[in-house]
Amino acid sequence: MARTAAVRRGKPLPAVLKATTDAFAEVWADKRALLPHAGAVALRRIAAVEAARDQQPLRLELVKHVAAAVEGGELRAKLPAQILADMFLLNVFAALMAWSGSATAALPLPVILGGVTDLFLHGAAGS
Repeated sequence: MARTAAVRRGKPLPAVLKATTDAFAEVWADKRALLPHAGAVALRRIAAVEAARDQQPLRLELVKHVAAAVEGGELRAKLPAQILADMFLLNVFAALMAWSGSATAALPLPVILGGVTDLFLHGAAGS
């Protein structure tokens, strides 16, 4: 059943999440100082224009993949796919902000964002 969902959407959910975090890392890895400013603007925009948030292509595509993963049994969830996708993206955002605030971040951004994916898929206690 999980294989069916993966095939229907083209990729298994872990691969989709990795592609998402890889893209964030590629864009922001050398722009650490800009992240807090970009984050503040993004938060103000989200608060002011809720309808725009619901139409963001990344969010729409991620919701489709999460829904397919839930439907196919690849992901267990008590929450709707839209909330799960938002939670993943918010955790990516939180990790970016935490990384940007650390003048001596010991871990590279891709490693930190990989941890977000692991946390999303397996939880803090693991599975």
